[in-house]
Amino acid sequence: MPSRSRVLLAKASVLAGIAVAASLLIAIPGYLYGRAVAAGFRPTLPPAGA
Repeated sequence: MPSRSRVLLAKASVLAGIAVAASLLIAIPGYLYGRAVAAGFRPTLPPAGA
């Protein structure tokens, strides 16, 4: 029978892996969408007299 600390470490590792995977599934499409939206804007500098 495994010790309590090994079981907790295993649970924490699985939870961390799931959290990283879920955050990547959310962050990557959001980043790509943000780049697509930002590409539509062409910011310009204000005129010299402004």
